[in-house]
Amino acid sequence: MQAERMEDLHRELDRASTSVKDTFGAIDSMYIGGMAVVANTQFEDRSPIDTRIVLGRFQSGTSSDVDSAVRAARDAFSGWARRRWEDRISILRALGRTIHARRIELSALMGYESGKSRIECLGDVGESADLIEYYCAQFDAHHGFIRRMDALSAHEENLSLLRPYGVWSVIAPSTSLLRWPPALWAQRSCPARPAVHARAEQGESQIGYGLRATGCGPQDVMDCRLPEAPEVCSP
Repeated sequence: MQAERMEDLHRELDRASTSVKDTFGAIDSMYIGGMAVVANTQFEDRSPIDTRIVLGRFQSGTSSDVDSAVRAARDAFSGWARRRWEDRISILRALGRTIHARRIELSALMGYESGKSRIECLGDVGESADLIEYYCAQFDAHHGFIRRMDALSAHEENLSLLRPYGVWSVIAPSTSLLRWPPALWAQRSCPARPAVHARAEQGESQIGYGLRATGCGPQDVMDCRLPEAPEVCSP
């Protein structure tokens, strides 16, 4: 990157780092089935670069909230599965474009929340959009993974179809919440527990009511309850 462009980039990040501070300290909801959910108790999340900065106050989800998130994903799955694969990747590509358009703001937020350098945050956000496009391009290149197979006679037709699979739980990487597996979204609905709690990053990932439900709370509640849910697919 040329020196002039690097200076411009730092100026953009300076402005974004100042503007995102206006969102700090707010009480944020969980989102289950497209609806904001408030728990009985909240917890604070502070920035690792300066623990005096309260990034936000988040909901302490319970096992009941986990169950609701799984049900929302299960209820949304049938509608998602009935969509044409072209429609599913169109939705995901729109998400990728939104992440790219807001990359400066999201990078500034990620810096406050993870303590990463600016360049690393920009790389993570950019890679998130790139990964979404990569998996969408794979679906395009392989025609939705619908393949015509050999037939023993002219009176039969054999197809290999990659069908949407079901409900999967996802625990997002603590260092990069944006990099959720886009391939999962193309084929599944996902209740999830972010390992970190960036509200703007969670909001950008809200690709459809119930398709991705965000819960946060004590790790033992989330990590123990999700694998027990009968609706969640086993790997």
